[in-house]
Amino acid sequence: MSDEILNYYITPDDKKLIFFTQKIVIVAKTGSLKREWAGALGGAVVSAFLGKSIGRSVEKSVATGKKGKLLKASPQEILAADGYNFYIPYSEIKRVELRKNKIKIIANQKFGKEMKKQKDKTTQKEFYVFEQSIKKIRKEEEEEVLRPILSDKLELK
Repeated sequence: MSDEILNYYITPDDKKLIFFTQKIVIVAKTGSLKREWAGALGGAVVSAFLGKSIGRSVEKSVATGKKGKLLKASPQEILAADGYNFYIPYSEIKRVELRKNKIKIIANQKFGKEMKKQKDKTTQKEFYVFEQSIKKIRKEEEEEVLRPILSDKLELK
């Protein structure tokens, strides 16, 4: 069985994508700070000469170029696209909480720079959390797509 993307989530600022495959969760960066500045600067220059609407479209195309490529890529290509990108195997996930506009992944160990260490207050065991705002979810779709692979680890709120 090859690993394929089943579902994904986008952050409100379009700077990260969170992919769910059959075996892992991937957190991917869609743009670098350098690229964002280049897009903003290019957009500002174009705005000054040709007008604001064209300038905004230049900024947007620079920002969404990598996102478009990642949405068409395989899990291996996504992970190789940026040194920031990381994955979490389902075997290491304790729980995935999906709310209307937030995702929280709790894992046994740290897999990416953004995962924060926490301790269980009763058992004193350490665990790691990745938490991110996302664009709206559709509960029915999440239940249908993610429940079969995450089982009781999925918590929809």
